[in-house]
Amino acid sequence: MSGFGRFNPETWATVGRLRPFVEPHRRHARAVAWATLASLPPAWILPILVNDLFSKSAESHFAGDRWWWLVACVVAGAAASWWRGAAVARLRVRVLHRLRAALMRALRSTSLDAAVGSASGAEARVTDDLLLASGALPDRWWEFVGAAAQAIVAACILVVIAPTFAGLSVVGVVVIAAYGWATYRPLHAASLRVRESDEQARREIAESIRGESALRSANAEIVDTTRVVRAAADTARKSLHRDLLGLSLGNPLVVMTGLLPLVLLNAGAVDIASEKMGPGVLIAAFILLGQTVDGTARCVSMHAGLGDALAAINRIAETLEGPVKAPAPVGTRRLADWRVPIRFDAVGVVFGSHDALKDVSFTVRPGETVAIVGRSGAGKSTLLSLLWRAREPSSGRILFADTPLSDIDPHDVRAHMAVVPQDMPILDRSMRENIALAAPGCPPERLEAAIRDAHLTDVVARLPEGLDTPLGQRGARLSGGERQRVVWAREFLKDPAIVLLDEATSALDPETESAVMGALARRIPKPTVFLIAHRLETVRALDRILVLDRGRLVGEGTHAELLQSCPTYRELRLLSTISEGETP
Repeated sequence: MSGFGRFNPETWATVGRLRPFVEPHRRHARAVAWATLASLPPAWILPILVNDLFSKSAESHFAGDRWWWLVACVVAGAAASWWRGAAVARLRVRVLHRLRAALMRALRSTSLDAAVGSASGAEARVTDDLLLASGALPDRWWEFVGAAAQAIVAACILVVIAPTFAGLSVVGVVVIAAYGWATYRPLHAASLRVRESDEQARREIAESIRGESALRSANAEIVDTTRVVRAAADTARKSLHRDLLGLSLGNPLVVMTGLLPLVLLNAGAVDIASEKMGPGVLIAAFILLGQTVDGTARCVSMHAGLGDALAAINRIAETLEGPVKAPAPVGTRRLADWRVPIRFDAVGVVFGSHDALKDVSFTVRPGETVAIVGRSGAGKSTLLSLLWRAREPSSGRILFADTPLSDIDPHDVRAHMAVVPQDMPILDRSMRENIALAAPGCPPERLEAAIRDAHLTDVVARLPEGLDTPLGQRGARLSGGERQRVVWAREFLKDPAIVLLDEATSALDPETESAVMGALARRIPKPTVFLIAHRLETVRALDRILVLDRGRLVGEGTHAELLQSCPTYRELRLLSTISEGETP
């Protein structure tokens, strides 16, 4: 949309989507309005006083009272400007903070898959789009009103005190404004191309850094570097084109804005020489011309940025009003006792047209340790993710005693469950903060016990700042096994009723694995444990084993029972013993 077409009902409807975030700060919005209006009269009065100063000085050789009026006018303008700046700062900080907090809550309310899948877009909403949307906050609208009023009133005063200049000034300002409006579209299009190319280059760089180990192992780092450099070069080319276009289109504007005062100065010099006007009128005319040009230029600039602001508001509103993907149902119930039977009742999960789980039904008793086995892609991790509500079932129910999991507060669910996956990212914070995520402010003795149970004591001892050592991005200071132990320590802090282990000891050596699992087994009361393992030797002594195949539960029982009754388990057992070098 170009030109004045932006000022239509659709525009106001879009801006209205910010109202819930502005309404609580109406006092600051009113302060911006009053400060904007208060800053205008001193600017209009100043050239009139200047003209009067010169006229009175010529008549009486004394204009002390006019001088002090001029000083008062300048001071009043500065005070109004400070008032407006302070009001704008307060309004923006509060509204943008409220918007950012609402965005984070909305993104947190989506399913885990939705949140992870939209991570790059979510980052843009919380950073870039908030900055762009600030171009449509009330302070910008009042600035537009103030700039338009400044230009119009200054032009009217110019007509009154210097009618000789008025026609020439108005024509010059209109030409300059029209040229600025006309050149906005190609410059805006070039800027959009640069922004899109820059976002693509940033995605390429981030993906390359995240996949560094995969690229090196595939000996593909040189090819990938070429791809990233090519993306960055494309951004550089488009940036150069935008800058050169800006210079080419901007130079005529510089010439026009430079020539207009010169033309007026020449006309004024002729009139002064012929005694048709005094020097005060010429100086006042120049001040008014500057106000007219400045007000017009600010209106054009704000109108130019309005399109980006409206688009950003719509993207933010889409995130707030309709989450990226269907949100998880939010229950409100809290269980008094989490050590209860857990029942899957015909549970199914559909990914697109693929059944990740189909009609899975079983019951686990409190304190039971249950292994989940199956080939890759059988649905093991999907099943565990349902328990801690990382995703929701497409069909069926999960019951804790007689309470549907969907009716329970998700925060209560996660407070009573320990989740230790194969690869849980470590935050770029200290060791202490990473472990205490589950229980911030916990007593030192609890923290030390969790560290001891996770077999982390020696790791903490060798860190330069101990528990306060930053672990780096994705835990770069630690090995894979040490990162896994940090997650174990984090979950031990919860004293969980239910433990979900998804290849949770895959990066641990046998001694450490035995120590960590022993610490879990010593917990009293004994938690209910769900364990995914590919090494079937680790599940032989467990209470029960669930066998999944292509999303279906095809076997359930002890190791000995399944060897007799489940062909899939026998096949898995055979493959496991061969891969471990044993004799089947």
